[in-house]
Amino acid sequence: MNKKQLLIATGGTALLGGAIYYFLHKAKQQNEFNELLLILEQSKAEAAGDLGYLNALKPGYESEPMGGVRITLYTTAKIEEIVDALNDAFKNKVLKLSGTDEEAIYSIYRKIESQKKMAQIATRYGIKYGTSLIDKFNSELNKNERTKLFNIIKTKPVVQFA
Repeated sequence: MNKKQLLIATGGTALLGGAIYYFLHKAKQQNEFNELLLILEQSKAEAAGDLGYLNALKPGYESEPMGGVRITLYTTAKIEEIVDALNDAFKNKVLKLSGTDEEAIYSIYRKIESQKKMAQIATRYGIKYGTSLIDKFNSELNKNERTKLFNIIKTKPVVQFA
């Protein structure tokens, strides 16, 4: 190989290496930027009270650790009372009509103090009635009614401190 060919091969290799470095560096910057953007979005959502509000309907969420902080949860008797009231609202036993009593559901959720307590209700409802509250809400409430319910849930703090 002559000097010209060697110079071209070396230059091409250096150019290729530089391009690879450039693209890897840009990808790393983009990943770092995306991570920062995610942190910013989470912080913004948390400040607005929107982060994870649907966890209130996730069975088992109430038992997830809270970093050693003491929080209040419902007694078994209180959980049963609320679960039965919800089931009555789905069956509209209060007014003895067919269909779901949406206002009763909203009223029940307005009285629950935290999303952790809502999760207690969701867990027990699923065990007692064999269907998740999410599935029940999806089958019994239309989109506007679910939105109204979720807006009530969003107003509640994640926990109530003891």
